[in-house]
Amino acid sequence: MDDVNVTHVLDYVGGNDGNITGAVQIEAGYLGKGFSFDGDDYVNVGNDASLNFVDSDFTISLWVKPDGLAADKMLFDRGLYNTAGYSLRGYAGGSVSLYTFQSGAATGVGSISILSVGEWSH
Repeated sequence: MDDVNVTHVLDYVGGNDGNITGAVQIEAGYLGKGFSFDGDDYVNVGNDASLNFVDSDFTISLWVKPDGLAADKMLFDRGLYNTAGYSLRGYAGGSVSLYTFQSGAATGVGSISILSVGEWSH
């Protein structure tokens, strides 16, 4: 996240660069710089076919450091519920679940780890 301007962030691995809406770059990310999201901010990485992998094995990886756990939050989201997609959600109290969506049906799996306020989690 170090190579970013005010509105654009580069994806060196998959080539799915993102357009930033609302998020602010900060100096104190887990590895170098990061972003601070206040609830309605996001990074849009577009609709490239390489992101449509719900029918195969995949990994989603991110570092998060919540400043509160009082409300449910979307950590990562791709696609729409009535089509194909996936999302990673954090819930009040610190639990995290990953969901995949296919033709209006959702499948989810929860974590056994709990997020903690002010602590980095991966």
